[in-house]
Amino acid sequence: MAEDIDSADQPATRNDLDKLREDVNQLRGAVREDMDQLRSEMNHQYRDVVERIANAQTELLKAFYGLCSGKQQESR
Repeated sequence: MAEDIDSADQPATRNDLDKLREDVNQLRGAVREDMDQLRSEMNHQYRDVVERIANAQTELLKAFYGLCSGKQQESR
């Protein structure tokens, strides 16, 4: 078969359409996997940011508590 399969004026066969459907399904699967991985990485980053904010709040509260405790000691 010396036909040019990539020629735009050739009609698609049932096999061509089946192959295209298979390729599209494989692409969808790959995109889903990539999206799942990206979602997982984003969730990890989100949890990391939340933890850092909580740690910063804790450090600020400790600093203010220490400052207030020191002021109360001085006023006695």
